Amino acid sequence: MNFLNFKYFFFLFLFFCSPFGSWGAFAQNARILSHPASVQLERLNVLNSTFKETNVCVSPDGKYLYFMSTRKSMRISKVRKINGRIEFDGDIWVSQKLNNQWQKPQLVPNINTDDGEDEPNISPSGNAVVYQSWGFRNIMGDNWKELGGPYYISTLNNNVWGKPKGLGGGINSFFVEKERNFMLKFQNNAQNNVISGENDYATDGATMSADGRTFIVAVGEYSGNMDLYISRKDENGKWSFLEKLPLNTAKNERSPVLASDGKTLYFSSDGLGGLGGLDIFKTTLKPDNSNTEIVNVGEPFNSWEDDFGLILTADGNNGYFLREGDIYYAFTKDANKELKPQQVTVMLAGTVKNMYTGEPIMATIQFFDENKKLIANVTTNQVGEYSLILPENITFVSERIEKEGYQLSTGNMAFLQPKAGFNRLEHNPVLIALDPEKNIKKQENKEDKKEEKKEEKKDVVAEIKNNPPKKIRPSECAVQMGEIIILGQKK
Repeated sequence: MNFLNFKYFFFLFLFFCSPFGSWGAFAQNARILSHPASVQLERLNVLNSTFKETNVCVSPDGKYLYFMSTRKSMRISKVRKINGRIEFDGDIWVSQKLNNQWQKPQLVPNINTDDGEDEPNISPSGNAVVYQSWGFRNIMGDNWKELGGPYYISTLNNNVWGKPKGLGGGINSFFVEKERNFMLKFQNNAQNNVISGENDYATDGATMSADGRTFIVAVGEYSGNMDLYISRKDENGKWSFLEKLPLNTAKNERSPVLASDGKTLYFSSDGLGGLGGLDIFKTTLKPDNSNTEIVNVGEPFNSWEDDFGLILTADGNNGYFLREGDIYYAFTKDANKELKPQQVTVMLAGTVKNMYTGEPIMATIQFFDENKKLIANVTTNQVGEYSLILPENITFVSERIEKEGYQLSTGNMAFLQPKAGFNRLEHNPVLIALDPEKNIKKQENKEDKKEEKKEEKKDVVAEIKNNPPKKIRPSECAVQMGEIIILGQKK
């Protein structure tokens, strides 16, 4: 072997046998996290089926879990064969956690079509969902291109999911351009008797930040390699054109998940070394779309199989991910602290109730910052609950609560400086019905208490009529992370 041949084979040895050969000339294998033995996995059989489950999204409070499944729904589903495996078109399913147990998943109504829906992202309040649908059409027959798709948002009103609205902007423009370029390539190849491959605008995982201003999606050939793309919403509410994240390798990146802080990103890759197949990695995004160190989240979350879609509840204590098409759970409270977001996350949550009866109320709450700029517009669920993730560096919030038939309520909250990691604030507003009868607790169906309750009702009605309550304006209150301290309240 002459010297030139020796150099050639030496270079090949370095490329394929060293960490640099994992995906490119200058790539390095990511550092792997280790966790205590107490972090164990549980396969969630109540959620899984014999078909593929993927793209899990759990609400920040850990009460609701959405995912896509290729199981057959109750309606007629289209059948397809992928990699030799029979699957039905994907649908979005949801499960609720009651008494610390996940319930049998239900098909999400008014969203799924007969042509596949995927990649659900639930808002912190639980009353809006962003998802993908290539087959959705309106009554006029317009397809995803005309409707601002393929990603849509639907809001929950009176427990019914509303008409989907396309995200539009640069997200829509990106996919329209991708399809147009592929069709031109397809036509050109046909003219030259060249067989075209898969389209290069398939997706496998999308994530929306809790504040609804950052969107990341994996795009590429479905059975080939994909890259992660990012879009950000501007001050006018328009999405920027999707662009590649710098963290992409020459191999396969899929299943992005943004944590509740909107900066910590989990994703899967086979281009950064690891334990085999797709491994789950974690990094933190910067405002310019660059990122901090990428780390491999390690065992038991990664294995020799394909692992992807890791998502944690906002407190970082519960983790969910997918392995070969099944949903797994891990209690992550004692996991390596590097697994969890290190940025500040502040969740404001509570229940809106009637001041006199304690009954929950479905109401609309608007939150504003100190400059009176709208932070969030949320609607409580059927049991009066709400939750939202506050923007970074917020130390003051004002609120405006509206409900037909109830007095308008406004108030202010001042916060102490939050600590790094997760902070939960509880705030339970109260409203007063305009009809005094609705401010009285329901009567008990007991004969021996009828007269007593009748007299009590007369007394309460008389008191309210003689002393009608004024608009509720909770005074400013100091809030400590983890609790809310109300200094006073005016009636």
